[in-house]
Amino acid sequence: RLFDTASGLQINRFPIQDDSDGLRHRFTTVALDQTGGLAAIVNLQLKQLQVIETATGRVLWQHWCQYARMQFHPNGRRLMVLKPNNRAFELFDTTTGELIAALPVYPLSMALSPDGKVVALGLYTGELALVDAMTGKEIRRAKLHTHIIGGLAWTAGGHLLTTGGEGGYGSLAVSLRLWDPEQFEPRGTFFGIKAHSSGASGEIVLNPLSGHLLT
Repeated sequence: RLFDTASGLQINRFPIQDDSDGLRHRFTTVALDQTGGLAAIVNLQLKQLQVIETATGRVLWQHWCQYARMQFHPNGRRLMVLKPNNRAFELFDTTTGELIAALPVYPLSMALSPDGKVVALGLYTGELALVDAMTGKEIRRAKLHTHIIGGLAWTAGGHLLTTGGEGGYGSLAVSLRLWDPEQFEPRGTFFGIKAHSSGASGEIVLNPLSGHLLT
């Protein structure tokens, strides 16, 4: 179902075309483009990443997928997909479904730069990779934390905030760090964020305009 966030009213309810097996299909993740005209969903039963028209429910294209986190590029031309279970980052052409690039990395977090040119990927290894948002080509990579970068955010000024695990295996120590992405030069380090019992750091959400940070 598609809702208007200002009023809370339902705009549309659309059927999802499937393989007519009679099952009630479940979806793990969803993403909307900026117009609300396209949605990306991961169908658990079919094990498919599907891009659909929200007006009709028509499937435009699909690819095999077990689990993914997705984000449409603001220009509507690309769909960025994190596949932690398959240890890959994939970039698709939104219109045709063509796979533009597939990087063999173990991604846990993703953030698009304010100008829409660069995707930052936080990796299980504590590395951060910068990727061209249109071509999927890796620009640079560096190890910024001891392990697991679970949260990423860009500031309005183009700096990067990361949360990552510190210390040895199983350690619950987590730091929040501010970086200059050009050379990965540190600008600040902050402690006090609690990790999950697994030792993984959680996601962060930053409002670049107000400067408010949610951890």
